[in-house]
Amino acid sequence: MGSILTLFLSEREIEILIGSISVSAGVALVVSLFASTYGLYALLNKGRFSTIFQKVLLIPLFIPPYFHALSIISLFQWISYNHWVSWISLSTVSAFRSEFGLLFVLSIAYIPLACLLMQNLSENIDRKGILTALTHQGFMAVVRKIILPQLMPSVYAVFGIVFTLSFISFDVASLLEVPVYATEIFSVISSQYNLTRAVQLSLIPFGIAVVTGFFVSKAYLFASRQNETPFDGHMYAPRTFNFFAVGLLVVYGFVSVVVPLTTMFVGVIASFPSDYLFVLQSDWLPPMVSTLKLCFYGGLLSITISWMMRDVWKTYPAVRLVLLSSLLVSPTLLGITIIYVIQWTFLTDIQLGIAPLVVAYSLRTIPITSELLHITREKIPRDVFASIELIPGITRTKRFVWEFLLMVPTLIIMVYASFWIIATEIPLTILLQPPGFQTIMARIFILLHYGSLPYMNIMMLATIATLIAPLIGIVFLRRRLTKIHH
Repeated sequence: MGSILTLFLSEREIEILIGSISVSAGVALVVSLFASTYGLYALLNKGRFSTIFQKVLLIPLFIPPYFHALSIISLFQWISYNHWVSWISLSTVSAFRSEFGLLFVLSIAYIPLACLLMQNLSENIDRKGILTALTHQGFMAVVRKIILPQLMPSVYAVFGIVFTLSFISFDVASLLEVPVYATEIFSVISSQYNLTRAVQLSLIPFGIAVVTGFFVSKAYLFASRQNETPFDGHMYAPRTFNFFAVGLLVVYGFVSVVVPLTTMFVGVIASFPSDYLFVLQSDWLPPMVSTLKLCFYGGLLSITISWMMRDVWKTYPAVRLVLLSSLLVSPTLLGITIIYVIQWTFLTDIQLGIAPLVVAYSLRTIPITSELLHITREKIPRDVFASIELIPGITRTKRFVWEFLLMVPTLIIMVYASFWIIATEIPLTILLQPPGFQTIMARIFILLHYGSLPYMNIMMLATIATLIAPLIGIVFLRRRLTKIHH
Protein backbone atom coordinates (compact mmCIF):
# COMPACT_ATOMS: atom_id res chain seq x y z
CA MET A 1 0.00 0.00 0.00
CA GLY A 2 2.81 2.37 0.89
CA SER A 3 4.58 1.74 -2.44
CA ILE A 4 1.34 2.51 -4.30
CA LEU A 5 0.92 5.79 -2.44
CA THR A 6 4.47 6.87 -3.29
CA LEU A 7 3.48 6.78 -6.97
CA PHE A 8 0.93 9.55 -6.41
CA LEU A 9 2.04 11.34 -3.23
CA SER A 10 5.27 12.84 -2.00
CA GLU A 11 6.76 11.81 1.35
CA ARG A 12 5.41 15.00 2.94
CA GLU A 13 1.91 14.37 1.54
CA ILE A 14 1.97 10.78 2.80
CA GLU A 15 2.99 11.99 6.25
CA ILE A 16 0.17 14.56 6.26
CA LEU A 17 -2.28 11.91 5.01
CA ILE A 18 -1.37 9.54 7.85
CA GLY A 19 -1.71 12.36 10.38
CA SER A 20 -5.10 13.35 8.97
CA ILE A 21 -6.34 9.75 9.13
CA SER A 22 -5.16 9.48 12.74
CA VAL A 23 -6.91 12.70 13.80
CA SER A 24 -10.10 11.81 11.90
CA ALA A 25 -10.17 8.33 13.44
CA GLY A 26 -9.66 9.84 16.90
CA VAL A 27 -12.49 12.34 16.38
CA ALA A 28 -14.79 9.61 15.03
CA LEU A 29 -14.00 7.34 17.99
CA VAL A 30 -14.64 10.03 20.62
CA VAL A 31 -17.83 11.24 18.94
CA SER A 32 -19.14 7.69 18.36
CA LEU A 33 -18.64 6.77 22.02
CA PHE A 34 -20.43 9.94 23.11
CA ALA A 35 -23.25 9.42 20.59
CA SER A 36 -23.63 5.77 21.64
CA THR A 37 -24.01 6.83 25.27
CA TYR A 38 -26.57 9.44 24.29
CA GLY A 39 -28.39 7.00 22.00
CA LEU A 40 -28.61 4.42 24.78
CA TYR A 41 -29.84 7.06 27.22
CA ALA A 42 -32.48 8.33 24.77
CA LEU A 43 -33.57 4.75 24.02
CA LEU A 44 -34.06 3.83 27.67
CA ASN A 45 -35.47 7.20 28.78
CA LYS A 46 -37.95 8.32 26.18
CA GLY A 47 -39.61 11.24 27.88
CA ARG A 48 -39.23 14.82 28.94
CA PHE A 49 -35.50 14.82 29.72
CA SER A 50 -34.45 13.09 26.52
CA THR A 51 -36.57 15.59 24.55
CA ILE A 52 -34.93 18.50 26.38
CA PHE A 53 -31.45 17.15 25.68
CA GLN A 54 -32.36 16.65 22.03
CA LYS A 55 -33.26 20.34 21.74
CA VAL A 56 -30.25 21.48 23.75
CA LEU A 57 -27.96 19.58 21.37
CA LEU A 58 -29.13 21.87 18.57
CA ILE A 59 -27.57 24.95 20.20
CA PRO A 60 -23.88 24.10 19.49
CA LEU A 61 -24.73 23.79 15.79
CA PHE A 62 -25.04 27.58 15.62
CA ILE A 63 -21.46 28.07 16.78
CA PRO A 64 -19.07 27.34 13.87
CA PRO A 65 -16.15 25.06 14.75
CA TYR A 66 -13.49 27.72 14.31
CA PHE A 67 -15.43 29.97 16.72
CA HIS A 68 -14.93 27.20 19.29
CA ALA A 69 -11.22 27.09 18.51
CA LEU A 70 -10.76 30.85 18.81
CA SER A 71 -12.76 31.07 22.06
CA ILE A 72 -10.61 28.37 23.66
CA ILE A 73 -7.41 30.11 22.54
CA SER A 74 -8.77 33.41 23.89
CA LEU A 75 -9.66 31.78 27.20
CA PHE A 76 -6.19 30.30 27.60
CA GLN A 77 -4.60 33.65 26.77
CA TRP A 78 -6.70 35.54 29.35
CA ILE A 79 -5.96 32.96 32.02
CA SER A 80 -2.23 33.11 31.31
CA TYR A 81 -2.13 36.93 31.19
CA ASN A 82 -3.97 37.26 34.51
CA HIS A 83 -2.20 34.27 36.15
CA TRP A 84 -5.54 32.75 37.20
CA VAL A 85 -4.27 29.16 36.90
CA SER A 86 -0.59 28.42 37.45
CA TRP A 87 -0.32 25.57 34.98
CA ILE A 88 -1.89 27.49 32.07
CA SER A 89 0.54 29.78 30.24
CA LEU A 90 1.18 30.96 26.72
CA SER A 91 2.88 27.64 26.07
CA THR A 92 -0.54 26.05 26.62
CA VAL A 93 -1.85 28.05 23.67
CA SER A 94 1.02 26.78 21.54
CA ALA A 95 0.31 23.22 22.69
CA PHE A 96 -3.36 23.64 21.76
CA ARG A 97 -2.35 24.51 18.20
CA SER A 98 -1.69 20.86 17.53
CA GLU A 99 -3.39 17.65 16.43
CA PHE A 100 -4.79 17.28 19.95
CA GLY A 101 -6.42 20.72 19.74
CA LEU A 102 -7.81 19.87 16.31
CA LEU A 103 -9.21 16.58 17.65
CA PHE A 104 -10.80 18.36 20.62
CA VAL A 105 -12.48 21.12 18.58
CA LEU A 106 -13.78 18.81 15.85
CA SER A 107 -15.17 16.43 18.49
CA ILE A 108 -17.05 19.33 20.10
CA ALA A 109 -18.35 20.41 16.68
CA TYR A 110 -19.59 17.01 15.45
CA ILE A 111 -21.15 15.59 18.64
CA PRO A 112 -24.59 17.23 18.09
CA LEU A 113 -24.87 15.93 14.53
CA ALA A 114 -23.74 12.45 15.62
CA CYS A 115 -26.23 12.31 18.50
CA LEU A 116 -29.14 13.38 16.31
CA LEU A 117 -28.15 10.84 13.65
CA MET A 118 -27.85 8.13 16.28
CA GLN A 119 -31.30 8.87 17.66
CA ASN A 120 -32.83 8.98 14.20
CA LEU A 121 -31.24 5.73 13.02
CA SER A 122 -32.18 3.88 16.22
CA GLU A 123 -35.85 4.93 16.30
CA ASN A 124 -37.09 1.49 15.24
CA ILE A 125 -35.24 -0.57 17.85
CA ASP A 126 -37.52 -3.09 19.60
CA ARG A 127 -38.03 -1.39 22.98
CA LYS A 128 -40.68 -3.89 24.03
CA GLY A 129 -38.25 -6.78 23.57
CA ILE A 130 -35.61 -4.88 25.55
CA LEU A 131 -38.03 -4.34 28.43
CA THR A 132 -38.89 -8.04 28.44
CA ALA A 133 -35.20 -8.94 28.51
CA LEU A 134 -34.55 -6.53 31.39
CA THR A 135 -37.01 -8.47 33.55
CA HIS A 136 -34.92 -11.64 33.17
CA GLN A 137 -31.32 -10.43 32.82
CA GLY A 138 -29.03 -7.75 34.18
CA PHE A 139 -28.66 -4.37 32.53
CA MET A 140 -25.15 -4.94 31.16
CA ALA A 141 -26.10 -8.36 29.77
CA VAL A 142 -29.09 -6.85 27.93
CA VAL A 143 -26.93 -4.04 26.57
CA ARG A 144 -24.27 -6.47 25.37
CA LYS A 145 -26.56 -9.18 23.93
CA ILE A 146 -29.63 -7.28 22.69
CA ILE A 147 -29.17 -3.52 22.47
CA LEU A 148 -25.66 -3.29 21.01
CA PRO A 149 -26.31 -5.70 18.10
CA GLN A 150 -29.23 -3.49 17.06
CA LEU A 151 -27.35 -0.26 17.75
CA MET A 152 -24.03 -1.14 16.09
CA PRO A 153 -25.07 -0.38 12.46
CA SER A 154 -25.96 3.13 13.63
CA VAL A 155 -22.61 3.39 15.46
CA TYR A 156 -20.74 2.34 12.31
CA ALA A 157 -22.68 4.89 10.26
CA VAL A 158 -21.93 7.68 12.73
CA PHE A 159 -18.25 6.69 12.87
CA GLY A 160 -17.98 6.76 9.08
CA ILE A 161 -19.78 10.09 8.69
CA VAL A 162 -17.75 11.82 11.42
CA PHE A 163 -14.49 10.35 10.08
CA THR A 164 -15.24 11.67 6.59
CA LEU A 165 -16.34 15.11 7.79
CA SER A 166 -13.24 15.39 9.96
CA PHE A 167 -11.00 14.31 7.08
CA ILE A 168 -12.36 17.00 4.73
CA SER A 169 -12.50 19.71 7.43
CA PHE A 170 -10.46 22.74 6.44
CA ASP A 171 -11.23 25.77 8.59
CA VAL A 172 -10.19 24.64 12.10
CA ALA A 173 -6.96 23.04 10.89
CA SER A 174 -6.08 26.23 9.02
CA LEU A 175 -6.78 28.38 12.09
CA LEU A 176 -4.73 26.13 14.39
CA GLU A 177 -2.01 25.89 11.73
CA VAL A 178 -2.09 22.10 11.79
CA PRO A 179 -1.12 20.59 8.42
CA VAL A 180 -3.85 18.19 7.31
CA TYR A 181 -4.78 16.69 3.97
CA ALA A 182 -7.60 19.19 3.32
CA THR A 183 -5.35 22.21 3.82
CA GLU A 184 -2.70 20.57 1.64
CA ILE A 185 -5.18 20.33 -1.25
CA PHE A 186 -6.23 23.91 -0.71
CA SER A 187 -2.63 25.12 -0.66
CA VAL A 188 -2.02 23.42 -4.01
CA ILE A 189 -4.80 25.58 -5.45
CA SER A 190 -4.10 28.84 -3.65
CA SER A 191 -0.29 28.91 -3.88
CA GLN A 192 0.40 26.92 -7.05
CA TYR A 193 -2.99 27.03 -8.84
CA ASN A 194 -2.35 23.48 -9.98
CA LEU A 195 -5.91 22.25 -10.50
CA THR A 196 -4.84 18.93 -11.99
CA ARG A 197 -2.73 18.11 -8.94
CA ALA A 198 -5.55 19.25 -6.64
CA VAL A 199 -7.96 16.88 -8.39
CA GLN A 200 -5.48 14.02 -8.04
CA LEU A 201 -5.12 14.68 -4.31
CA SER A 202 -8.91 14.96 -3.97
CA LEU A 203 -9.41 11.40 -5.21
CA ILE A 204 -8.55 10.06 -1.74
CA PRO A 205 -11.23 12.03 0.20
CA PHE A 206 -13.66 11.29 -2.65
CA GLY A 207 -12.98 7.56 -2.30
CA ILE A 208 -13.48 7.81 1.47
CA ALA A 209 -16.80 9.59 0.86
CA VAL A 210 -17.96 6.86 -1.55
CA VAL A 211 -17.08 4.04 0.87
CA THR A 212 -18.71 5.87 3.78
CA GLY A 213 -21.83 6.58 1.74
CA PHE A 214 -22.11 2.87 0.91
CA PHE A 215 -21.92 1.75 4.54
CA VAL A 216 -24.25 4.53 5.70
CA SER A 217 -26.82 3.42 3.14
CA LYS A 218 -26.50 -0.14 4.50
CA ALA A 219 -27.10 1.15 8.03
CA TYR A 220 -30.11 3.13 6.82
CA LEU A 221 -31.59 0.07 5.12
CA PHE A 222 -30.98 -1.99 8.27
CA ALA A 223 -32.75 0.60 10.41
CA SER A 224 -35.68 0.87 8.00
CA ARG A 225 -36.19 -2.91 8.03
CA GLN A 226 -36.57 -2.98 11.80
CA ASN A 227 -40.21 -2.94 12.76
CA GLU A 228 -40.88 -0.89 15.84
CA THR A 229 -43.68 -2.44 17.90
CA PRO A 230 -46.16 -0.19 19.71
CA PHE A 231 -44.91 0.32 23.21
CA ASP A 232 -46.40 2.41 26.03
CA GLY A 233 -44.35 1.07 28.92
CA HIS A 234 -41.36 2.59 30.66
CA MET A 235 -37.83 1.28 30.86
CA TYR A 236 -35.65 2.20 33.77
CA ALA A 237 -31.91 2.20 33.28
CA PRO A 238 -29.68 1.94 36.34
CA ARG A 239 -29.37 5.23 38.19
CA THR A 240 -25.59 5.12 37.83
CA PHE A 241 -25.84 5.02 34.04
CA ASN A 242 -28.40 7.84 33.97
CA PHE A 243 -26.22 10.02 36.20
CA PHE A 244 -23.21 9.32 33.99
CA ALA A 245 -25.10 10.09 30.75
CA VAL A 246 -26.71 13.26 32.10
CA GLY A 247 -23.40 14.41 33.57
CA LEU A 248 -21.69 13.83 30.23
CA LEU A 249 -24.35 15.89 28.43
CA VAL A 250 -24.12 18.71 30.99
CA VAL A 251 -20.33 18.85 30.69
CA TYR A 252 -20.62 18.92 26.92
CA GLY A 253 -23.20 21.71 27.07
CA PHE A 254 -20.88 23.73 29.29
CA VAL A 255 -17.84 23.26 27.03
CA SER A 256 -19.67 23.72 23.73
CA VAL A 257 -22.04 26.58 24.60
CA VAL A 258 -21.22 28.30 27.91
CA VAL A 259 -17.45 28.54 27.36
CA PRO A 260 -17.46 30.07 23.85
CA LEU A 261 -20.37 32.45 24.41
CA THR A 262 -19.08 33.58 27.81
CA THR A 263 -15.59 34.11 26.38
CA MET A 264 -17.00 36.24 23.56
CA PHE A 265 -19.25 38.29 25.87
CA VAL A 266 -16.51 38.87 28.43
CA GLY A 267 -14.09 39.81 25.66
CA VAL A 268 -16.53 42.40 24.34
CA ILE A 269 -17.35 43.85 27.77
CA ALA A 270 -13.76 43.86 29.05
CA SER A 271 -12.52 45.99 26.17
CA PHE A 272 -15.45 47.85 24.68
CA PRO A 273 -13.97 50.37 22.26
CA SER A 274 -16.05 53.22 20.95
CA ASP A 275 -15.66 52.08 17.35
CA TYR A 276 -17.66 48.81 17.66
CA LEU A 277 -20.55 50.36 15.77
CA PHE A 278 -18.11 51.35 13.06
CA VAL A 279 -16.75 47.78 13.01
CA LEU A 280 -20.23 46.35 12.49
CA GLN A 281 -21.06 48.86 9.79
CA SER A 282 -17.79 48.61 7.86
CA ASP A 283 -16.53 45.05 8.35
CA TRP A 284 -19.61 43.04 9.32
CA LEU A 285 -22.62 44.49 7.53
CA PRO A 286 -21.36 44.49 3.89
CA PRO A 287 -20.31 40.80 3.89
CA MET A 288 -23.51 39.88 5.76
CA VAL A 289 -25.56 41.60 3.04
CA SER A 290 -23.56 39.66 0.45
CA THR A 291 -24.23 36.46 2.40
CA LEU A 292 -27.98 37.11 2.48
CA LYS A 293 -27.93 37.86 -1.23
CA LEU A 294 -26.16 34.57 -1.94
CA CYS A 295 -28.51 32.72 0.41
CA PHE A 296 -31.54 34.12 -1.41
CA TYR A 297 -30.41 33.01 -4.87
CA GLY A 298 -28.86 29.73 -3.76
CA GLY A 299 -31.77 28.83 -1.47
CA LEU A 300 -34.34 29.71 -4.13
CA LEU A 301 -32.60 27.53 -6.72
CA SER A 302 -32.14 24.56 -4.37
CA ILE A 303 -35.73 24.70 -3.08
CA THR A 304 -37.09 24.93 -6.63
CA ILE A 305 -35.09 21.89 -7.74
CA SER A 306 -36.07 19.99 -4.57
CA TRP A 307 -39.73 20.72 -5.29
CA MET A 308 -39.37 19.45 -8.87
CA MET A 309 -37.61 16.31 -7.57
CA ARG A 310 -40.10 15.53 -4.78
CA ASP A 311 -41.62 12.53 -6.56
CA VAL A 312 -38.20 11.21 -7.66
CA TRP A 313 -36.98 11.43 -4.06
CA LYS A 314 -39.84 9.17 -2.97
CA THR A 315 -39.96 6.76 -5.92
CA TYR A 316 -36.22 6.06 -6.22
CA PRO A 317 -34.59 5.45 -2.81
CA ALA A 318 -31.23 4.82 -4.49
CA VAL A 319 -31.21 8.37 -5.89
CA ARG A 320 -32.07 9.67 -2.45
CA LEU A 321 -29.21 7.79 -0.78
CA VAL A 322 -26.67 8.79 -3.43
CA LEU A 323 -27.54 12.47 -3.19
CA LEU A 324 -27.53 12.42 0.61
CA SER A 325 -24.14 10.71 0.49
CA SER A 326 -22.88 13.56 -1.73
CA LEU A 327 -22.86 15.72 1.41
CA LEU A 328 -19.72 13.80 2.38
CA VAL A 329 -17.87 14.95 -0.73
CA SER A 330 -15.29 17.65 -0.03
CA PRO A 331 -16.50 21.19 -0.81
CA THR A 332 -13.03 21.86 -2.20
CA LEU A 333 -13.49 19.12 -4.82
CA LEU A 334 -16.86 20.61 -5.78
CA GLY A 335 -15.26 24.03 -6.16
CA ILE A 336 -12.43 22.61 -8.30
CA THR A 337 -14.96 20.82 -10.51
CA ILE A 338 -16.90 24.03 -11.12
CA ILE A 339 -13.67 25.88 -11.94
CA TYR A 340 -12.80 23.17 -14.46
CA VAL A 341 -16.26 23.37 -16.06
CA ILE A 342 -15.90 27.14 -16.43
CA GLN A 343 -12.43 26.85 -17.96
CA TRP A 344 -13.33 24.09 -20.40
CA THR A 345 -16.44 25.78 -21.80
CA PHE A 346 -17.48 29.10 -23.31
CA LEU A 347 -18.28 30.29 -19.79
CA THR A 348 -14.67 31.39 -19.35
CA ASP A 349 -15.38 34.45 -21.56
CA ILE A 350 -18.45 35.52 -19.60
CA GLN A 351 -18.60 37.66 -16.48
CA LEU A 352 -20.36 35.15 -14.23
CA GLY A 353 -20.31 37.14 -10.98
CA ILE A 354 -21.68 35.05 -8.12
CA ALA A 355 -23.34 32.52 -10.45
CA PRO A 356 -20.71 29.79 -9.76
CA LEU A 357 -21.21 30.29 -6.01
CA VAL A 358 -24.99 30.05 -6.40
CA VAL A 359 -24.69 26.79 -8.36
CA ALA A 360 -22.14 25.34 -5.93
CA TYR A 361 -24.18 26.11 -2.84
CA SER A 362 -27.35 24.85 -4.49
CA LEU A 363 -25.64 21.53 -5.15
CA ARG A 364 -24.62 21.42 -1.47
CA THR A 365 -28.11 22.21 -0.16
CA ILE A 366 -30.35 20.27 -2.56
CA PRO A 367 -29.95 16.94 -0.67
CA ILE A 368 -30.93 18.57 2.64
CA THR A 369 -33.87 20.58 1.31
CA SER A 370 -35.10 17.54 -0.64
CA GLU A 371 -34.89 15.36 2.47
CA LEU A 372 -36.80 17.91 4.57
CA LEU A 373 -39.52 18.08 1.93
CA HIS A 374 -39.68 14.27 1.69
CA ILE A 375 -39.97 13.81 5.47
CA THR A 376 -42.85 16.30 5.64
CA ARG A 377 -44.73 14.75 2.73
CA GLU A 378 -44.40 11.30 4.31
CA LYS A 379 -45.95 12.58 7.55
CA ILE A 380 -49.02 14.00 5.80
CA PRO A 381 -51.80 11.36 5.61
CA ARG A 382 -52.51 10.10 2.12
CA ASP A 383 -56.17 10.93 2.66
CA VAL A 384 -55.27 14.61 2.57
CA PHE A 385 -53.84 14.34 -0.95
CA ALA A 386 -56.76 12.09 -1.98
CA SER A 387 -59.27 14.67 -0.74
CA ILE A 388 -57.56 17.37 -2.81
CA GLU A 389 -58.08 15.25 -5.93
CA LEU A 390 -61.81 15.06 -5.12
CA ILE A 391 -62.26 18.84 -5.12
CA PRO A 392 -64.67 19.76 -7.98
CA GLY A 393 -62.91 21.38 -10.92
CA ILE A 394 -59.42 20.63 -9.59
CA THR A 395 -56.70 21.55 -12.06
CA ARG A 396 -52.94 21.11 -12.05
CA THR A 397 -52.50 24.71 -10.97
CA LYS A 398 -54.99 24.40 -8.13
CA ARG A 399 -53.42 21.10 -7.05
CA PHE A 400 -50.03 22.82 -6.93
CA VAL A 401 -51.46 25.69 -4.84
CA TRP A 402 -53.02 23.28 -2.32
CA GLU A 403 -49.84 21.24 -1.95
CA PHE A 404 -47.76 24.41 -1.72
CA LEU A 405 -49.95 25.72 1.11
CA LEU A 406 -49.56 22.41 2.95
CA MET A 407 -45.79 22.71 2.66
CA VAL A 408 -45.40 26.37 3.64
CA PRO A 409 -44.04 25.60 7.17
CA THR A 410 -41.55 23.14 5.69
CA LEU A 411 -40.56 25.57 2.96
CA ILE A 412 -39.73 28.13 5.64
CA ILE A 413 -37.51 25.57 7.39
CA MET A 414 -35.91 24.70 4.03
CA VAL A 415 -35.11 28.38 3.49
CA TYR A 416 -33.48 28.54 6.91
CA ALA A 417 -31.52 25.31 6.31
CA SER A 418 -30.18 26.78 3.06
CA PHE A 419 -29.29 30.00 4.87
CA TRP A 420 -27.42 28.14 7.63
CA ILE A 421 -25.41 25.96 5.23
CA ILE A 422 -24.51 28.79 2.86
CA ALA A 423 -23.70 31.22 5.68
CA THR A 424 -21.32 28.83 7.47
CA GLU A 425 -19.44 27.40 4.46
CA ILE A 426 -15.90 28.63 3.80
CA PRO A 427 -13.84 26.66 1.19
CA LEU A 428 -16.39 27.08 -1.62
CA THR A 429 -16.62 30.82 -1.03
CA ILE A 430 -12.86 31.34 -0.98
CA LEU A 431 -12.44 29.31 -4.18
CA LEU A 432 -15.31 30.80 -6.19
CA GLN A 433 -15.98 34.28 -4.84
CA PRO A 434 -15.62 37.02 -7.49
CA PRO A 435 -13.55 40.15 -6.82
CA GLY A 436 -15.23 42.48 -4.36
CA PHE A 437 -17.60 39.79 -3.03
CA GLN A 438 -17.17 38.15 0.35
CA THR A 439 -19.51 36.26 2.68
CA ILE A 440 -19.49 36.92 6.41
CA MET A 441 -17.82 33.60 7.27
CA ALA A 442 -15.09 34.10 4.70
CA ARG A 443 -14.54 37.62 6.04
CA ILE A 444 -14.31 36.45 9.65
CA PHE A 445 -12.09 33.53 8.67
CA ILE A 446 -9.63 35.86 6.94
CA LEU A 447 -9.68 38.35 9.82
CA LEU A 448 -9.19 35.56 12.38
CA HIS A 449 -5.57 35.27 11.29
CA TYR A 450 -4.66 38.87 12.11
CA GLY A 451 -7.62 40.66 13.71
CA SER A 452 -7.63 41.65 17.40
CA LEU A 453 -9.68 39.53 19.80
CA PRO A 454 -12.17 42.27 20.82
CA TYR A 455 -12.62 43.05 17.13
CA MET A 456 -13.36 39.40 16.34
CA ASN A 457 -15.58 38.81 19.38
CA ILE A 458 -18.13 41.43 18.36
CA MET A 459 -18.21 40.11 14.79
CA MET A 460 -18.63 36.51 15.95
CA LEU A 461 -21.42 37.39 18.39
CA ALA A 462 -23.25 39.38 15.71
CA THR A 463 -22.93 36.44 13.30
CA ILE A 464 -24.22 33.90 15.84
CA ALA A 465 -27.16 36.20 16.62
CA THR A 466 -27.95 36.41 12.91
CA LEU A 467 -27.86 32.61 12.60
CA ILE A 468 -30.15 32.11 15.61
CA ALA A 469 -32.63 34.96 14.99
CA PRO A 470 -34.46 33.30 12.03
CA LEU A 471 -34.87 30.07 14.01
CA ILE A 472 -36.38 31.97 16.95
CA GLY A 473 -38.77 33.60 14.48
CA ILE A 474 -39.74 30.22 13.02
CA VAL A 475 -40.42 28.75 16.48
CA PHE A 476 -42.49 31.81 17.47
CA LEU A 477 -44.47 31.68 14.22
CA ARG A 478 -45.12 27.95 14.64
CA ARG A 479 -46.46 28.45 18.16
CA ARG A 480 -48.68 31.29 17.01
CA LEU A 481 -50.09 29.20 14.17
CA THR A 482 -50.64 26.25 16.54
CA LYS A 483 -52.46 28.49 18.99
CA ILE A 484 -54.64 29.93 16.23
CA HIS A 485 -55.37 26.42 14.93
CA HIS A 486 -56.54 25.25 18.36
